[in-house]
Amino acid sequence: MQSSQRIIFNTGVTYLRFFITIFLAFYTTRITLQVLGVKDFGLYNVIGGIVAMVAFLNTALAQATQRFLSYQIGSNNINEVKKVFANSIIIHGALAIFLLIGLEVVGVYYVNNILNVDPERLSAANLLLQFSIVATVLTIISVPYDALLFAHENMVFIALINLMDALLKFSIAIVLLYLGDTSFDKLEVFGFLIMTAALINRIILQVYVRKKYKEINVGNIFKEYDKSKIKEQASFASWNLLGVLGYIARNNGLALVLNSFMGTRINASYAIGTQISSQARFFSNTLFQAVNPQIIKNEGGNNRNSMVRLGLLGSRYGTLLISLCAIPLIFYIKEILKLWLGEIPEYTAFIATMMLVAVILNQLTSGIETMVYAIGNIKMYSIIVSIIKVLAIPIALFIFYSGVDHSIQLIFLSLIGIEIATFIYRILYAKQKKLLDFSTYYRTVISGIIIPLSVYTIINFLVSQYSPSLPLKILGALLSVIIYVLLIYFLTLEKGTKENLTGIFKTIQKKIQKK
Repeated sequence: MQSSQRIIFNTGVTYLRFFITIFLAFYTTRITLQVLGVKDFGLYNVIGGIVAMVAFLNTALAQATQRFLSYQIGSNNINEVKKVFANSIIIHGALAIFLLIGLEVVGVYYVNNILNVDPERLSAANLLLQFSIVATVLTIISVPYDALLFAHENMVFIALINLMDALLKFSIAIVLLYLGDTSFDKLEVFGFLIMTAALINRIILQVYVRKKYKEINVGNIFKEYDKSKIKEQASFASWNLLGVLGYIARNNGLALVLNSFMGTRINASYAIGTQISSQARFFSNTLFQAVNPQIIKNEGGNNRNSMVRLGLLGSRYGTLLISLCAIPLIFYIKEILKLWLGEIPEYTAFIATMMLVAVILNQLTSGIETMVYAIGNIKMYSIIVSIIKVLAIPIALFIFYSGVDHSIQLIFLSLIGIEIATFIYRILYAKQKKLLDFSTYYRTVISGIIIPLSVYTIINFLVSQYSPSLPLKILGALLSVIIYVLLIYFLTLEKGTKENLTGIFKTIQKKIQKK
């Protein structure tokens, strides 16, 4: 399969997974909120947020490991692949131990001395913390296996394992629903079952990878220990982690600040807004999961022009894809929340809207970030982006302490400014590294999306404001999607991409006709 066709196929598989898992995730959240209640749901998202935080951590570590694996797979150097994989297991094993100790010390202190929680829920909070720590460790030591699957572009199994994870969490919510009024603490049961789901995923992942890719079965991994490889991988992973920690510190630090000033109820609103924006971000990240290995392999093969082109096209199509779901969510957020949750926590609609706008702005230059990772020079980039992202916390503290009106609105409006600053810095950094200039970025990214996005936004705005009934709003939204897709096909897609899509559809049609 050609690289372009492989990208399209992998993207299609990943989106199929997305649509199934997003439905399960949203319905799972509705049931969990209903069963736990707003306060316990907010409490889980403060403490259980450790698991959500490590989901981002897991992605960052997998990106670092995947870079080295993709590079060596592209050069067909099996011995180097084996060595990179073995040393990544050593690195992540050591990191898991470090995090275990750190979370036991810092986490226990935070829960018992700082966390704003009702005294009668303190015992449940401590137990939930322990379950979250175990899930965290399991997630960290699974990173090399995740990275190998992505490096081999095995999107089918990745889709299956993610679908299984979503089904497990959905099943957990159903179990909670049918527990009814029992002597069991539902929050504690929820934490235990989430931890068990992480354990099941870990076992299945390791068994499959070791059977599928026998070349990485090295027996005693310490025989492949290579100090220079450890140093190289650890250095890249550390700077990559610093960049991701900027996102983590902002998201979770903001949750802690909100909790300190307004309690767990605002955490429920923030958690829902975060979940909506995360699902929207995932909608475009699926494209990069398919494109990233190809970008890195092009850089490894000294094909810089193709690497840059793929990165910019990733920004273009990633923005279009994320906007496909984000823009209707923005304009119909109140109706969607009412249908989804029934009871809408205060500020949820505004928080979700601002976070969706921030996600779209971030996506405009996500391809540039992948290009920076491909060339491997990420130290200064990670430092500056992390500083920009973390600015959300002191800004939030300043707003709260100043006592101004509409503090929540100002805090989440500031996220938009932070994303604009990140956008500007990424362009300047890419120019400094001679990857591109603004005119190249404008021609490849902005000029290809401005008409479809503008038309799509205007239609959704008009429909949301002037349609007198819900059925007409739904009809208008569906019509806007059709127009948006047609505009992308005729104005944005390149000739080669259209031909590849046509070829894939014809192949599928022939297989169906044979059956």
